[in-house]
Amino acid sequence: MSIYVRRRRFKISRILLPNRGQVLLFLRPPDIHHQILNVFLLPSNISLDEVKAQQGEAEYIRVPSDYYLIIGQSYSVHCDEAFKIQPEHAQVDIECGPIFLPTFEVFLPINQEKVTLMVKDQEGTQVWKCVVNLNLTGPRRKNLQRNLQRGKRTKMTEVDLINLLDDLADDEFKIFKWLLKNEKVGDIEPIKESRLSRAEREEIVDLMVQKYEFAGAVKVMKSVLKKINRNDLVMKLSNISSGAEGGESSTGATVVQKPTTSEQPAGPSTSNTTLNVSEDNREDQLGPDDPERLFREDFRPEVLTESANISYRFRGPGPGVFRCTLTGLVFVMAQEAELLYRTVQWDESHLQPAGKMAAGLLFNIQSPDGALSQLQLPHCETMDAPLPEGLLSVAHIADDGMSILEPLEITDTHVVVNVPRLSAFGLVWDLAILLNIPIRIRGQVLLFLRPVDTCLQKLNVFLLQDNIPLEEVKAKQGEAEYIEIASDCYLINGQSYSVHCDEASTIQPENKEFRPKYGPNFHPTFEVFLPTKQKKVKVKKKKVTLMVKNEQGAQVWKCDVYLNLTGPRRKNPKRNLPAGDTVPAKRTKMTKTDLINTLGDLVDEEFKSFKSYLKDEKVDNTEPIKVNKLAKADRQETVDLMVQKYEFATAVKVMKSVLKNISRTDLVRKLSNIGSGAEGPDTADC
Repeated sequence: MSIYVRRRRFKISRILLPNRGQVLLFLRPPDIHHQILNVFLLPSNISLDEVKAQQGEAEYIRVPSDYYLIIGQSYSVHCDEAFKIQPEHAQVDIECGPIFLPTFEVFLPINQEKVTLMVKDQEGTQVWKCVVNLNLTGPRRKNLQRNLQRGKRTKMTEVDLINLLDDLADDEFKIFKWLLKNEKVGDIEPIKESRLSRAEREEIVDLMVQKYEFAGAVKVMKSVLKKINRNDLVMKLSNISSGAEGGESSTGATVVQKPTTSEQPAGPSTSNTTLNVSEDNREDQLGPDDPERLFREDFRPEVLTESANISYRFRGPGPGVFRCTLTGLVFVMAQEAELLYRTVQWDESHLQPAGKMAAGLLFNIQSPDGALSQLQLPHCETMDAPLPEGLLSVAHIADDGMSILEPLEITDTHVVVNVPRLSAFGLVWDLAILLNIPIRIRGQVLLFLRPVDTCLQKLNVFLLQDNIPLEEVKAKQGEAEYIEIASDCYLINGQSYSVHCDEASTIQPENKEFRPKYGPNFHPTFEVFLPTKQKKVKVKKKKVTLMVKNEQGAQVWKCDVYLNLTGPRRKNPKRNLPAGDTVPAKRTKMTKTDLINTLGDLVDEEFKSFKSYLKDEKVDNTEPIKVNKLAKADRQETVDLMVQKYEFATAVKVMKSVLKNISRTDLVRKLSNIGSGAEGPDTADC
């Protein structure tokens, strides 16, 4: 954590001071057995809308959320009504995102309507407590909520202003009053300090309306709320349509107006991102050497998807510091401009001669010259102790080769560099340092459930660094379903880890050395095979307990996961089901359609790899298929070429061989589960 002091240019790092935090609650749709309350412990500057956007069908429960946290300390959640809370404790980071996953999951009985939640710090001191009513806020009442919230009110009232002041903690309310005594609007003098000193929230609103009239009081309230960094309440005010001000733009995007003074007329922002300037705003332009002058604003970019490749687009409204919530990149912009950025593949021929190794994704960034002055790339190293000097730097790769940029600063979460000119930027490690020192990093466990096969359900487990965007991993997983869990963990580069699950029939491999992965493909670290044939009990979900242990056998992550027993499935899951059977029966003859469908399960990048391996597949005296024939062949044409070259039975064997080379053993198993007249049915894999 870095604290900037504007006036005297001091930089103070890593002081353990209380930070304003927020507790956010989301109730997931209830299961037949239980309901899960997701608890998020976040810094107060995280936008609620950004968190809401990622929670799917879970419903936000509005509660008094303010508390004070110390970054790096452990916290725990307590609830007498819960039958399980996981994890037992967790640390809170000052930088959150780009993906917001619950800090804790609270498992509650299905009929529970009221619970008491408590958050304690690592010394056992209570830092937050709240009684939460679930009966009218859960997703079971979605229709009721929709009716209650349908349409915005046409007139803001004084009650709205009082309710907003109620959202301030007592110390924030004192600062609000202290700043209010200096708020002069046009020729109207501020409210006298003697009248403000002992005024309660209702009296403050009365004084403001008497002094400024209602429309002026709203603008003054926004101005003061910005100064105390409560932009969430400014946004809340803007979302209530006011007869005095108006609340929305014609496009439906929220408009947050700057406070109006006699010197500065009000005007809408050019974006739904609010640019907050520090108290000293004599200059309108951001100096490239002075990025701390502006507060950072979060944005969600437009995502452009082509096949399995993702790019991101964002238009910066002007000078400012903007953080992408999907990738974690922070852009320091000197002017209004459009940014287009995407991940590209690292070239080892650049890194190895320089003694470097990728420490993050490589981002190709495009924008007009001079628009971007600084870039902050998210790193995953923990800062429990100072990092070895020279460990982290930034590779700048252009047409004329690679250069290494030394960081201006390394914060707890980002590496900061000036931008000479735009091209590709990525974090790199110094290999000489990395190979001699074990590096503890912030990690994440990601789970993807593969479509249900004939006799086994496969759960893919990924151990990754936390600076890998979830969207980049999702794009490579084909039909697999992402399972949202509390994913945070800590990993050590070079250590071996293992996955444990009592309910699994097989886990492979038994252990795996953790090495950071930065694309272009993301393959599972572990495969957990679970039986799909169940006892005659009508249960739609199955609970499994997953655990990750290090090479000393210590638990580094544990989670209960509830899996759909019936999904995800292929597009026509019952095509082989005789009446009364629970496991698809094998057909007596495999056809070319089966081979085409198997290749259809490969994402485009995997299919390219398949063809690359296929050009080397020599069987006995039969030469491989020529490269020029494979180059532009689609999936059906590839199967035709294989059958023409090898005949059908051998084409099946070649396909299995290549699928194993690209780590798609699930498709090998699928082929084996289809009886072939050419090969005979293969039951060994089932």
